[in-house]
Amino acid sequence: MLNVSAGSGSVAPACVLFLPVMNQQDVLAIIELAPSAPVSENQQALLDALLPTVALNTKILGSKLVTRKLLEQTQVQAADLAVAKEAAEAATKAKSDFLANMSHEIRTPMNAIIGMTHLALKTNLSLKQSNYLTKVKIAAHSLLGIINDILDFSKIEAGKLDIEKTDFRLEDVLDNLSTIVSQKAQDKNLEFLIAMQHDVPPNLIGDPLRLGQILINLVNNAVKFTERGEVLVSVALEEQLEERVKVKFSVRDSGIGMTPEQSSKLFQAFAQADTSTTRKYGGTGLGLSISKRLIEMMEGTIWVESQPGAGSTFYFTTWFGIGSQDKRKRLIADLAGIRALVVDDNAQAREILTEALRVFALRADSVSSGEDAVREIAAADSADPYRLVLMDWHMPGLDGLEASRIIKRNDRLQNIPKIVMVTAFGRDEIRTQAEEIGVESYLLKPVNQSLLYDTLVDLFGVAGIDARHGRAKQDEATLHDAMGIRVLLVEDNEMNQQVATELLESAGAIVTVANHGGEAVKFLTAGDQAPEFDVVLMDLQMPEMDGFTATRLLRSDARLEKFPIIAMTAHALVEERQRCFDAGMNDHVSKPIDPDNLFATLLRWAKARPKQTVKTEVDVAKVKEADGVALPEIAGIKVADGLNRVAGNRRLYRDLLGQFASKQGDAAGQVTTALEGGDVKLAERIAHTVKGVAGNLGITEVQAVTQRLEKALRDGEGTVSAVLVEFASVMNTQVQAIKKALFDSATSRPDAVQRLPFDGKMAAVAIAQLRILLEASDGEAEVSFRRVQDAVAGVVEKPYLDSLNASINDFDFDGALKKLDEIAQCCARNGDNK
Repeated sequence: MLNVSAGSGSVAPACVLFLPVMNQQDVLAIIELAPSAPVSENQQALLDALLPTVALNTKILGSKLVTRKLLEQTQVQAADLAVAKEAAEAATKAKSDFLANMSHEIRTPMNAIIGMTHLALKTNLSLKQSNYLTKVKIAAHSLLGIINDILDFSKIEAGKLDIEKTDFRLEDVLDNLSTIVSQKAQDKNLEFLIAMQHDVPPNLIGDPLRLGQILINLVNNAVKFTERGEVLVSVALEEQLEERVKVKFSVRDSGIGMTPEQSSKLFQAFAQADTSTTRKYGGTGLGLSISKRLIEMMEGTIWVESQPGAGSTFYFTTWFGIGSQDKRKRLIADLAGIRALVVDDNAQAREILTEALRVFALRADSVSSGEDAVREIAAADSADPYRLVLMDWHMPGLDGLEASRIIKRNDRLQNIPKIVMVTAFGRDEIRTQAEEIGVESYLLKPVNQSLLYDTLVDLFGVAGIDARHGRAKQDEATLHDAMGIRVLLVEDNEMNQQVATELLESAGAIVTVANHGGEAVKFLTAGDQAPEFDVVLMDLQMPEMDGFTATRLLRSDARLEKFPIIAMTAHALVEERQRCFDAGMNDHVSKPIDPDNLFATLLRWAKARPKQTVKTEVDVAKVKEADGVALPEIAGIKVADGLNRVAGNRRLYRDLLGQFASKQGDAAGQVTTALEGGDVKLAERIAHTVKGVAGNLGITEVQAVTQRLEKALRDGEGTVSAVLVEFASVMNTQVQAIKKALFDSATSRPDAVQRLPFDGKMAAVAIAQLRILLEASDGEAEVSFRRVQDAVAGVVEKPYLDSLNASINDFDFDGALKKLDEIAQCCARNGDNK
């Protein structure tokens, strides 16, 4: 008999129910019920309805219990891992400390072995003894290299290796690289070349020793794995901020190459491409691992591109500070326009030397053999002779020595050029033979810019910049002479037009402006006569017709097939330069405009005419008039750089800053509007324009953020929104800083200047002169406006003058005439009152 007990007694149940709690097909629990009365239909229905809810709650409860158990297990495992991690780190540190100490201990006797061997080789030895000791010395140096790698690796692992921050010259690092590895390249009959773009800052702040270590490791590897061909080191400017630059290095070889699988293992410690490589070529596999760590410590990255049998190219980027500026090798007017010929069978070597000569404003051509050089010099002798030849020595067929002998002894030549023998092989017998032939100078590859500069100065007997110390106080603009050169400037941005025009006219050039490519085509193709210009400076990104389209149209005209067209763009990439050449342009100038580079490029394609006294006097008067203009220091702006790009015209530079604040201030809003309308190209063009203008004016922070915005727009990156917000913030801060600085400096002039008594006659004369210029739509109206502004000060309110100035800057001469009439009436009323 089944009874159910309770607190007050017991009772016999009417029935016993067993209810399974199920989730899908799983039984989670059994509920046992023993009611004292039979279960009614309603009660049964209620139980059936409650069972799914009970099942769900039971499932959740079970999951929570399982989760709690797993969490407890995980916490136990985490504690065990933390203990294990600490033990592993301690073991790693102990290992690294041991390796570092052992490396130092081994270096001491190694230095003694190397030193004593070196001294022993200087004594009288038999041939066999000398051979033994030479091999000991080579082996000792090899072992020391391995020890040094282990020491560096252990320092990195132990966190004891620091990167220095010191001033250094990049050219010195490359020269040291050349000194160390050139002999190895010569021993394998390889061409070793170094190409550094001229826009890379010469002085940097960083760790030159570690940079050299990385380059030496990469170049040594390239030489090791290359049996024939060349090794090329390239240096280019990747990105520039106000105080820092990102520099991209590459080391390319024509060696054995690698598969993708081999490339993926390269940067692991103690690993090489494969075991057979280790046996054939030697090495510990530490070098690339150390280089990768060093590059990462210098905020950079390293990667490789390679194909089996086609060679490898290692790339890496690093950030450096911009060092103090020293006296750079500047353009020498006496060298400008000299025609030079580069002779080398290696195409890369020809390109490097040709570009190096063009930096100094020489007109450089190139040929690939001694036979071609002899023919080219003879063909050009009567019309436009070559005055300089850079002749490679080691060439197939007619080598450099024999070709030089033919040229120097050719009685038919009216103009025998000066010859510089260029070779990667520093052999005394070659130098002696070259001197006997009459070769004027001798250069070892890879040729650096400073050595080439000094050689040119010595050859042509011209005074370099260092010899001109006595004339250091002369105006900066006098260093450039473009007198009488007729320039067609094709540029859509008004501020860039002003900068380039002022810079060119300050050196005596005659400038005509075309607002886009279509206008340039009309200027140059109208009529049957030859164009009235000597050269075209062509912007690339313009509305209506861009520079590429305009150039192709011009080249389709037979009269303009060889007409000099120089590209001007804010893109300084190698790919962009190649696009310019492919479109038919002759040369390339990067924005922001560097005056030395601009005039060096200009003088390669056009010759200055005799100076004109009247024009010079006008220019001097303009400079003197602008000398007294106040230029405040403004955060985010390198005033000195901006002034340099407008030939020191302080008045113009101040006006351009004001125009930037007023015209470019809403650039972020314009970009946003373009993107909302789906016009990404327009947004990119707006960013491109702001970047170019900011660069020309030295507004470095805006230039840097706009460069990132333009890249994000062009590449379709997902970071556009974030960069646009940053751009808007930087622009707003910069515009407000410019407006405040210009206003403060304008209101802080001496009281004596502000309170000059009003002279009605002087004001009337100034207004009349300005009216004549406005009616003639003359650009000199801007200068005349300043005289009006000074003459009516204190009588005409500032908003009226600002409005007139804005109309003149926008070339709205009709509107400016109406505003000038209002100012004249105001002056007349004040004159009557007096």
